[in-house]
Amino acid sequence: MKLFKIITVFITAVALTACSNNAEEQDNQSSVSDLSSGLTGNSPETILSTVPNGAQAVSLFGKPLSMPLPEQNLVDNLNEAKADYDSDPNNVDYLIWYGRKLAYAGDYRAAIRVYSQGIEMYPDEPRLYRHRCHRYLTTREFDRALFDCQKGASLIEGQEDSVEPDGAPNPANIPIYTRHSTIWYHLGLAYYFKRDWQKAHEAFQAGKNLHVNNDMEVSFSHWNYMALRRMGRDEDASASVADIPDDIVVYESEPYLKLLSLYKGEISVDELWKDNIEIEDNSAFKYGIANWYFYNGEYGKADSLMKSIALPTEVSGYGWAAFGFIAAEADLKDKLNNNK
Repeated sequence: MKLFKIITVFITAVALTACSNNAEEQDNQSSVSDLSSGLTGNSPETILSTVPNGAQAVSLFGKPLSMPLPEQNLVDNLNEAKADYDSDPNNVDYLIWYGRKLAYAGDYRAAIRVYSQGIEMYPDEPRLYRHRCHRYLTTREFDRALFDCQKGASLIEGQEDSVEPDGAPNPANIPIYTRHSTIWYHLGLAYYFKRDWQKAHEAFQAGKNLHVNNDMEVSFSHWNYMALRRMGRDEDASASVADIPDDIVVYESEPYLKLLSLYKGEISVDELWKDNIEIEDNSAFKYGIANWYFYNGEYGKADSLMKSIALPTEVSGYGWAAFGFIAAEADLKDKLNNNK
């Protein structure tokens, strides 16, 4: 849960003394660009595909995907990370946090550039491939994401696992991600988005077998179940979630846990909708329900729900970066391709 260089990034320096909302927004926009400037490394065209001006990515349907201006706290956090990085650009921990904070501020392409620079210096550092894989998934660069997470998985072989510091701590302030589990998780997603169900299943199962914590077991179980169902292995899918207790405590995977109750037959899809109005806008939750309709032959409902996730009237904001959004987008694109 838990080669390449950029084109010019979109935002420059923050003036904390701004006296109007417009000035503050302009300062925030300036800040991110300023804080991602001065990087060296591979040529831009080798890092990412070309996108329209102001966009961070292009959807699978060809729509530019942009981000809103970051909130001031994200800019402040980015300032701190940039200062650390500037103090010691060869420090891999500073470099990773700089990339993460750029991504949190909405500049995924700049984050990819930072990780790429890090890989030039530390080609055997699996964390760099893990984080760049994540942002390649965000920007719909699935083949590049797959390469990175495959590379990361090869590099952690034989290494001891360790906790990955949380960039956005949960209310309990308990980190749920580890270096190994996040690589297997994102590798599984890369295969899933490319519709390689068997390899997605293998990656999710490998991650679950780590038995890191409740949150990761629930997350791996959810995606593994969906991959198995897509292969028509319904009995294996049911068995894959049977070991998750009903009263398991999670901190970040509540939507997935609720979906597991559906998969285990403990609640109907109508009851699940009715009892969880507060998370009905969660794309991961909606995607799980859309898949449930699909598995059970209610194709019209599945199609309608997936379109509500991945084909909104206005494609902007943070929503398009969510994995549920990307999965629905990939499903709809595949359907369109197969109907041609």
